[in-house]
Amino acid sequence: MPRITTRHVLSTLGVAITFLLLAAVLFPFFVQAKGGSVKSPTCLRNMVEIGRAFQAYVADHDDRYPLASNWIDSSIPFLTVSRIPPTNKEAQTYFQCPLVPKGGYGYAMNAFLSGAHVSALDNPKEMHLVYESKDTAKNASEYLPLVPIPGRHPHATNIFLFADGSTRALLTEAK
Repeated sequence: MPRITTRHVLSTLGVAITFLLLAAVLFPFFVQAKGGSVKSPTCLRNMVEIGRAFQAYVADHDDRYPLASNWIDSSIPFLTVSRIPPTNKEAQTYFQCPLVPKGGYGYAMNAFLSGAHVSALDNPKEMHLVYESKDTAKNASEYLPLVPIPGRHPHATNIFLFADGSTRALLTEAK
């Protein structure tokens, strides 16, 4: 019969504690993944790509944003992913939030920036350009953001693209 030493007991105890700590750290991620938040990185990636398309559009159109009435259609030709322009069908997916039911888009443009000149913005870091919206129609635009409450993503957040090209997940919950 093998002899159990203090060294074996401590080693086994150390492994058990490591597994418990690992489980405690990873458990919240598994719970969130079950709720659909696994798609949050896709939504964030979409906003980053939309931001790049907007920057290219603005550079090619005398520093003016597209008209809000057709901002998606105007941005698609400027969408490049990994320096390769996607097909029109692939490009459409970048304008669709993966948490919106099939056929919907879920993003809206700030209607105040429709056709606006970049120089007209006082603080581009704080001016939302595109954001997640309750309006799931293609080319949705709004003067007041109608964001989903609570947010679509973990911790009741929605993803916003700002006029300076930055993206942020902002808390949007009922007060």
